Parts: sequence; C-alpha cells; structure tokens
Amino acid sequence: ARKHAFGIELFDKMVSLGKKYRPSDPRVAELFKATKKDVKEPLKKSKQAKKELLKRGNTVSHQELKEFVKTNPKIWAMLSVNIQIAEEECQDVAFRVALELATGRSGHEAMDAILTKRKFQKFQKKYIEDPKGHQEFFHRTVFMAFDEDWNGVLDRDETDKFLDTFYISGSIFQGDKRLPEKEELKVQILEQLDENGDGMFSFDEIRSLISGRGDRTPVA
Repeated sequence: ARKHAFGIELFDKMVSLGKKYRPSDPRVAELFKATKKDVKEPLKKSKQAKKELLKRGNTVSHQELKEFVKTNPKIWAMLSVNIQIAEEECQDVAFRVALELATGRSGHEAMDAILTKRKFQKFQKKYIEDPKGHQEFFHRTVFMAFDEDWNGVLDRDETDKFLDTFYISGSIFQGDKRLPEKEELKVQILEQLDENGDGMFSFDEIRSLISGRGDRTPVA
C-alpha cells in the first residue's frame, strides 16, 4: 500500500538510489523507510523458504519435470498425431503446460516458480492419472503449441496457424464435410468464441473448439 502511495515507478527509482537517497521532508523519509521494510522483509523470508526447500530435497527441478514428461509418451504423443509437430517440440510444449499446472503460475512466471514434490504429486494425480484431467491436459497442450510468445492468448497470427491444423494435408479432418472454408471458420469463431471482442483467444474461450463441444468442429 505504501509503495502505491509513491507510485511504483517513483518508488523503484528511489530504491535504485539506495543509501544515497535522503528525502528532505521527514514525513517522506519515514514513509520511504517503512516501505522498504515492507518490501524487503517478505522478500527475505521468500528467499529463505526457497533455500530451506532446496536443502530438504522437497522440490522437483525443471530437469526432473522434463524427464518425467519425456519418459511418459502418453502426455505428448497425441499432440504429434493431431497437429503434426516434431516429438521434441511436443515434449517442450507438454513440459510448459505441466509446469504451469503444477506450479499454479502462468507463462514465463512459471519458470521462476518453485515446484514442490507435494504440488507435483497433486498435478500428477489430477492431470495425468485422472482421465478427465488428462484430457484437459491434452487440450491445453494443443493451445500451448500455438501460443508462441507464451502470453496466455492466441493473437490473430497464432490463431491463423492454429486453424491451419484443420486443413493441412494428412489432417484427421481432411475430407470432413462438416468443415467449412477456413475464412468462414475464422468468422464463426470470432463471432461465437471471442467473448470480449479483442480478436484474441484465451484457452477458456477457444477450448470448446479444441475439445469439440457443441456443434463446432473439434481438434481432438
């Protein structure tokens, strides 16, 4: 709250000055001192907690998670079959989805998150062992395969590439009479699925197309 009293940019600039910063107004000086304490104490505790987890061996490293994904083809093999991308790329996509779901963080923030063994076990039970959860995991890998900048939405170019999977040679939908022309399908999903009208799609918005719920043509 105190940080916002200064404005985030101003506060960060003040912090960067470190010990050299000496507010002339005693009230500002006191407020700044208290704010630094509020920011530093939780950060210090967070770093200490991370050290303790690593020391006790209660974490799963990114490399261990990657190995788990790699040695469990059922996690990524269907992705290769459905959208025809290389196995290594499928494994990378599945790793990123697993990391997000297991840590509870999205996008690049997941790369900095600590994955505890308890969180990994919960992830494994919910998304790997449970059939319904495993299906959701697969749907998320389809989405992730086209979210090239890993920002949680498919922009126009990414959506266009996603729709190509319906029409490429060898597609499981090739010859499906229910499949409209690509431009028509694009118009349909913009009208039916783009809930906030921003021209982009979150996983929740486009999931029905991926899963094939309703009258829409499915990916899987």
